[in-house]
Amino acid sequence: MAHHLRELTYVHEQMGERVWDAGAQEMMEHLLHGKQEVDVHGGPLSVQRQAWFEGQWSALLLRGEANNPAATRDDELYSTQRGRVAQSKAYNLLKRLRDYRQDVWRFATDAGVSFTNNLAEQALRMSKIRQKVSGCFRTDQGAATFFTIRSCLQTMRKQQAGLFV
Repeated sequence: MAHHLRELTYVHEQMGERVWDAGAQEMMEHLLHGKQEVDVHGGPLSVQRQAWFEGQWSALLLRGEANNPAATRDDELYSTQRGRVAQSKAYNLLKRLRDYRQDVWRFATDAGVSFTNNLAEQALRMSKIRQKVSGCFRTDQGAATFFTIRSCLQTMRKQQAGLFV
């Protein structure tokens, strides 16, 4: 969920109201309002509240899609290019939010799902940084060793064990 909020923030701040009519900001506020209600409720929302959030979300998606239609071959920019037509960042984000709407709102329907998946993202972050810095792992054995060590360190951290003992 944190990545959706980051992308919505980007669309709102970088592309501005000219692209989305302030809908990105409203979507962020709507998601955070849902999180706040789940936190206050202490678990999944009632079916009626889920339906209300779903209705509001659908209206926000429709408005965003009206302001960000899909690019087509007829557009001047794409008339001479071959292959699939490139879409805007705002359009692609809206498409993902619509296609994966059940996953986006799973934190409100399932008690075992947190609002953000920070633990999983943090576990992958170090390997992505390592990959960016060095370009790649030189051998499969080196990659396996790196991930084994990272896994052990992450498990120890989650269990609050001393890493340097």
